[in-house]
Amino acid sequence: MNIALIGVAYLYGLSGLPLDLLAVPLVITAFGDGLAEPIGIRFGRHKYRTKDLFGNRVYTRSYEGSAMVFLTTIVVLSSSYHLFSLSALICLFAILPLLMTVTESTLAPYLDNPFLYLIGGIAIYIFVLLT
Repeated sequence: MNIALIGVAYLYGLSGLPLDLLAVPLVITAFGDGLAEPIGIRFGRHKYRTKDLFGNRVYTRSYEGSAMVFLTTIVVLSSSYHLFSLSALICLFAILPLLMTVTESTLAPYLDNPFLYLIGGIAIYIFVLLT
């Protein structure tokens, strides 16, 4: 988990991006992923199954739990608008909620925290540098 975060921080440092941007995937992971399980257990009525990335284990998830990552990403981006240019923010709103949700729910159900840091951090890196 720490390796992914340190790797993204190193990438930001090499590029001259402010490390404040790391707070975005960190908060999305902490709250979105942290709330996904209890919301899914309490309110999850619509289930789906997914396999882990590096094995054959099958996990049961709920769309309601996964929606927490999506909604959390929108809230975090909305509250972090001052960190981004308008074009980067528009691109991030278009891509990041779905990207983080898919990462959390299907890409790596067991190792989702480091993948959320890595994929969220790289997406932010790309859109901030390209826009």
